Amino acid sequence: MKKAIAIIEERLGEDVSVEQIAGECYVSPRQLYRDFYSLTGHPVYEYIRRRRLSKALHLIKYSDMEPASVVYACGYSSQAAFCRTVKALLNMTPTAYKAGTVHYYFPVFNTAMPMQVEVKTVRIPSMIAVHYFGNQLAGIEDRAVQALLSILPQYNGLLLGRNEKQAGKRFCYELQVEYCRETLERVRGSQGLAIHRITPPVEQLYATTIVNNAEADINQAWNYLYSHWMKISMFEQENLPYFEAYVLRKGKIRRLVLHLPIRLSADYPAISIQTCPDRLFLIAAQRGSHAEKAAAEVLTEFLAKQYPYLLETQKEYYVSGGHDCCTCGIVLHEHRYVPDDGSISVLEVPGGLYAVLEGTSQGNRRGEEAVLAGWVEEHGLNRESRAQVFTVFDASGGTGHGHIGMKSYIKLADNDNTAGGIQTTIRVCSINTVEERVR
Repeated sequence: MKKAIAIIEERLGEDVSVEQIAGECYVSPRQLYRDFYSLTGHPVYEYIRRRRLSKALHLIKYSDMEPASVVYACGYSSQAAFCRTVKALLNMTPTAYKAGTVHYYFPVFNTAMPMQVEVKTVRIPSMIAVHYFGNQLAGIEDRAVQALLSILPQYNGLLLGRNEKQAGKRFCYELQVEYCRETLERVRGSQGLAIHRITPPVEQLYATTIVNNAEADINQAWNYLYSHWMKISMFEQENLPYFEAYVLRKGKIRRLVLHLPIRLSADYPAISIQTCPDRLFLIAAQRGSHAEKAAAEVLTEFLAKQYPYLLETQKEYYVSGGHDCCTCGIVLHEHRYVPDDGSISVLEVPGGLYAVLEGTSQGNRRGEEAVLAGWVEEHGLNRESRAQVFTVFDASGGTGHGHIGMKSYIKLADNDNTAGGIQTTIRVCSINTVEERVR
């Protein structure tokens, strides 16, 4: 599956077939269909369609490429075909998308991550909310769904569910079905389900992920959304209830789409994609529990003896690494003498396309580097295989509280067909979403 996903990414601009992908992965097309859907939750062709559209809209939004060039670079047969695709999904033209505030991205599926998270605005029609009560919490979702389907055996509309407050000693689970008068009358006369309310139509931003109908998988997915994904994303939880959308087949729950309500964090930093020149840093690297402090001391001691004027004039400082291994440095404008004992060295950082997060020294360096790495991954950008996240502190504006600037960098692959080698700037000031129905 890793190879199949890599092939798709390499050939988004081509007319690649499932048979070709299966042949290069040494599996049958039938097995590829089955395994790909089992892993990603998306059929192969649907995954290709969404990734291709995500790449194309990224270029439309953030580059100076002509629309015709974008269309053919991303594998569309014509501008008309591309316009129809955008219109069907976003209900707008590519020109309106470029000028507007609606954003869409569908990330590359990462086989190393527990699950794929998609951010989108979900349109929910008017719903009938019913309550199911039971004496046992375990399995209450399945029992509630079966009770509903016994009343509405042919129902194939949107079906949502979530836990509700316990009523005395009885546990409660809420289900929501699309409103119509016939459905309302059938549910009203049923046993075991109580109509709670009729909800109005609503649109809301959600982080969504697809999971199998297994309690362990569902719990793991919710924990991942709350405890990991949201911490490194540009979003925070909205003050609204979560829900689970059920994917049914022949009256059985096959999968669930978890929906976590979110909003753009008010203090989320600006992230941009920039073309940076080659740079030199004079560095010292140390290991241990206080690696950053030790590396800074080694570097400062060397500079005080060898280049004291750099200590007085240099205002930009390099830091990379974690708790037990850290590299500290200063910016150089030309190569300098360094001892051959390995304590000090010159680091050459190649120029090219970088994802850059801007902040101040009041922020947490490792936390903001994690945010930047998460942003690159979520947007489906190709990171340079050996690229290490690093941060440059700039004290040219003074050393007072909040005056030291901080920029974290990740080098993007030279062959990244999202950026296409074009200098672009992305300011994260609007929510990346797609307006579509949850189903």
